Amino acid sequence: MNFLRLLWLFLILLGSCNEKTDSKPDPLKEERLIECVDMNGDTIALSSFTGKRVLVNYWATWFIPCRKEFPSLLKAEHMLRDENYVFLFPTTDEFELIREFKAKQGYDLRFLKMNSSLASMNILVLPTTEIYGTDGKLFRRISGAMEWVKEQVVKMLKDVP
Repeated sequence: MNFLRLLWLFLILLGSCNEKTDSKPDPLKEERLIECVDMNGDTIALSSFTGKRVLVNYWATWFIPCRKEFPSLLKAEHMLRDENYVFLFPTTDEFELIREFKAKQGYDLRFLKMNSSLASMNILVLPTTEIYGTDGKLFRRISGAMEWVKEQVVKMLKDVP
């Protein structure tokens, strides 16, 4: 493993050991376009979900905190099915790894392959979740794993404009 890859892995592990951080985005910061490919090879752009609330959870098949968070995310997605939400799960992992993970775990989630690196998206901690309002603007970014079905978290998700 080359030095940069080892350093990147170290930074992810170090960041994930910290408590999660919950931050509201700077309203003056330009929103970024997230483009991914779904498991059918179709391009998915975040901008195509304007008018819906969107939860984007960046993860990796090999990272235990990401894997442990999925049952909670599944429950949250089910709880919010009538709240105009779309849940997306982009990763930089290869399609084969994503398919193997999905088949082994049996998760019926919208897994995506990212077209860009995590670093280019300023994602230094996995998992990282971004929540977008119906206007397509970033509402909140959460770094680190969390329990998505806690009452205050579900309330926060329902309060997204």
